Amino acid sequence: MTVRRYVWHEAKRRINLAKHGLDFIDAWRVIEARGCLTLETTRKGEARFQAIAAVAPWDLILSAAYVERDGLMRVLSFRRASRRERTMFDVWTQEGRKQGH
Repeated sequence: MTVRRYVWHEAKRRINLAKHGLDFIDAWRVIEARGCLTLETTRKGEARFQAIAAVAPWDLILSAAYVERDGLMRVLSFRRASRRERTMFDVWTQEGRKQGH
């Protein structure tokens, strides 16, 4: 098992906590969730990831955006998944069940 180290910009963490009620310190719960859907995009030449997962203890579908830099996981945002993201996650989860995963 690989231990990942998470980092973030502190001011952005405080803003995210006030806006979404979720602390970056808990973003690993989404990123490392067993049933996590991870989408990859590129922004300014850098790979950027959006992880979507159903996470305990909240019983919510959450979304965490992050980049990997120098072996570190830099958290960019952490919030409840949007309606579109929840739909994608539900479809992905149902497809996995149909295929026996």
